[in-house]
Amino acid sequence: MMMHELLEHSASRVPDKTFLFSESQSVTYSQALDSVRKAAAALQKLGVKKGDRVLIFAPNSVEYVLAMFSVFKLGAIAALIDILDPSSYRRNVKNLAPKLVIAPSEHIDALKKSTPKAEFVSFDNKKETEHSWQSLLNSLGEEMQVDFTEDTPCHLSFTSETTYEPKPAVLSHEPSLRATRCIAERLELTTDDTTLGVTTLSSSHILVYGILPQMHRRASIGIMERWNPSNAWKMIHNHQVRMISGTAIRLSELIDYARDQSIDKGSLMLVLSGGSAGIGRIRKKWEQHGVPFVETYGMSELGGSVAMGHRRFFKSKPVKPFNRIPCIGPALPDKEVKIVDENGKEVSCGVPGEILVSGGFMWGYWGLPEETTKTTRGGWLHTSDIGLMDEFDNVYWLARKTDIIHTENGPIYPRVIEETLFGQPSVRQACAVGVQHGKNQVPVAFVAIFPNESVREEQLLNHCKSTLERTHYQPSRVVIKTELPMTPSGKIDKKQLKRSEELVYDQSLDSD
Repeated sequence: MMMHELLEHSASRVPDKTFLFSESQSVTYSQALDSVRKAAAALQKLGVKKGDRVLIFAPNSVEYVLAMFSVFKLGAIAALIDILDPSSYRRNVKNLAPKLVIAPSEHIDALKKSTPKAEFVSFDNKKETEHSWQSLLNSLGEEMQVDFTEDTPCHLSFTSETTYEPKPAVLSHEPSLRATRCIAERLELTTDDTTLGVTTLSSSHILVYGILPQMHRRASIGIMERWNPSNAWKMIHNHQVRMISGTAIRLSELIDYARDQSIDKGSLMLVLSGGSAGIGRIRKKWEQHGVPFVETYGMSELGGSVAMGHRRFFKSKPVKPFNRIPCIGPALPDKEVKIVDENGKEVSCGVPGEILVSGGFMWGYWGLPEETTKTTRGGWLHTSDIGLMDEFDNVYWLARKTDIIHTENGPIYPRVIEETLFGQPSVRQACAVGVQHGKNQVPVAFVAIFPNESVREEQLLNHCKSTLERTHYQPSRVVIKTELPMTPSGKIDKKQLKRSEELVYDQSLDSD
């Protein structure tokens, strides 16, 4: 099955059911299919062919999702760039060489300077743009059949950029849809469900967890045009939302807002979050609010999930000294996961190593054949993530390889420090990085504190000293900031923290 066929199948079963809704509009499954067919025919008239890149640079909207599916229907690639990160557009547009760009009219003049050969379509009806989304829907024409297969690439999104330069990961129709069925099964989604995604559509997270599994079960899907915790809770109550999914940071803000404003859970029955430090505390808050919490661990390169928890109790057995690291859950049925050492040899339970995944993953990195070969060698996706597994085959995530802090006394996995700091009630956000100190590194932590809370660096250092079992995990400093820098996808930006003034001017870290 292909992406657009999933929409066609659902529309044939529940044509009048709400498919997508946002703060300002909604469409049924049949209305969505009609728009996708019209837009695909119009895009074809504009010259879009199989394999072409159609770049979408826009805020969240119902039209954004319909535009994606109209591109999928032509065998073309929907290349998604976060509108909050214009530098990514300028950095990648030459490599992507898009045939067409869909964007708000206010951005088009600036985008044309970087993309002079592309056609442009605006998401509004401003007269200065030659084509608009509405004009595509109003144009008459029959779409010509395009011959492509399940292995055809269709979706491009950029990997997270917390510690390294983001790469354009491309998914094909399969195995993404095979993973979709497994995710829907694990989450126990039904056709009676209504869900809400609270992250940006340019991230693969919302497609993989917030759109495709719901379409498979013919559920109703909410998306937020702008992130606002108050509006999110209004949508949850007004639309009888049963499940929400998003990044840990946004879900943390959402539950804190509910607790501060005494908002009840309403119809909510499940929260799904991507992995993050501090997830244990976020999970506890949601469960205290009466809502089960499921963690998942995936990546842009996968089009699915490495591992995911269950809605109900499942057995786990954390391993010392990593027993404060929350358990994610077991692999899904379409995936095989193993943990290997530096030589590629599988390690024993409880031993950290690189996480490898088989059973379907990305088509490749666009324009980066060597990186693709390196990452997918031997038929396994080499995630560059460090983790471990327990005796029940549950996965525990520890760090990106590039985040490991290499001290003179051995490696440090930053999440161990971060989870320890999250155990201090005043800490809202926490992050640990390695700072060069002679030939080795020393761990430095950064925290942001909850409003109206007060804590000193000495208190945080003492908290770490009394909690951490391995002495070389003690951070040399804890820098307290009002806010920690975030990437456009809603994750803490470790690259920026490593360049922060507090480190640049701290001479004690530079001397032996």
